[in-house]
Amino acid sequence: MASRASSPTYARLDGELARHEAVIERAVEAFGLPLHAVFKDEVERSANGYREVLRRLYPNSSVLFAVKSNPCRGAVRTAARLGLGADAASEHELRAALEEGIPAERIVANGNAKTSQYVEAIVSSGALSSVDNADELEELSRTATRRHVR
Repeated sequence: MASRASSPTYARLDGELARHEAVIERAVEAFGLPLHAVFKDEVERSANGYREVLRRLYPNSSVLFAVKSNPCRGAVRTAARLGLGADAASEHELRAALEEGIPAERIVANGNAKTSQYVEAIVSSGALSSVDNADELEELSRTATRRHVR
């Protein structure tokens, strides 16, 4: 693995930090630390890179923003504006993705210990769900039947 000093990614991000230094300092003064900063251009560049590779290699794939990686509403909203889907690992993450504008059909609900409330939210929202075991599949099926969802 390349060292930070020779990494093009770190060089690009260090440039972004330097370019926005004054704004970041004002934000820290106003709001304190920790401060979540999202470089929209960097997120868009990464998303477009993933899309390009997936279109070429796996044309029926989607790029999903892992809400767990940065649950800050601004980051989720940026993902929605870029047309990304969401990988949601909890009821909170699912709700954040939906509320910030990511359509349910582009959300994959994940997690190996889904609560009944989370399963209920998945089914009622229409999001896709990964299934980790037979019990979870049965609960999803029962919930969907009870809610008249196919």
